[in-house]
Amino acid sequence: SLVAVSIVWKLMFNEQTGLINTLIGYIGIPPQKWLSESRGIFELLFAKAGTSFPRFLGGPSQALFAIIIMTVWKGLGYNTIIYLSGLQNISKVYYEAAEIDGASKIKQFFKITLPLVSPTTFYVLIMTTIVTFQTFSQVYLMTDKGGPLNTTKLIVYYIYEKGFDTLEMGYASAVALVLFIIILALTIYQRRLEKYVNY
Repeated sequence: SLVAVSIVWKLMFNEQTGLINTLIGYIGIPPQKWLSESRGIFELLFAKAGTSFPRFLGGPSQALFAIIIMTVWKGLGYNTIIYLSGLQNISKVYYEAAEIDGASKIKQFFKITLPLVSPTTFYVLIMTTIVTFQTFSQVYLMTDKGGPLNTTKLIVYYIYEKGFDTLEMGYASAVALVLFIIILALTIYQRRLEKYVNY
């Protein structure tokens, strides 16, 4: 479950006893404040190099970057299984015919595999976009009330905060409706890209 995964990753990102700080300590990197650092990840990297960097170009905060790492890890297995299923549905006949015609492995990949796995890519793109916009549990469980300086306060957490912390139900409902419209618009736009999908 997402709750269990979020708690495990919160423990892994712990400043004092976390596994990730222990591992990066072995290669000489000092312990990081993964879930409490508000500065951008690029800003931190440039600061280590002794170069100034405009704050607005700093990238996601280190806390948000930690949540991104966990979210990518969580979705990677599901998307891999979907892609594996898509690859197994490609008939071997196409590859045999391409080999007879003298096509190289690279040409087979670009002319057979990529086009025939495009419906799977299309599905994964739509589902990942929708799931990403609905990120809540990771923010709620891993950071404290939207993280350092609200750098991890994503839209669904904002809706929760307005609806249940400040009891502005009407406002929270309006923001939720706007989120629905944004997700719907992105999905419709992605559906228009379906003309590039080979069935």
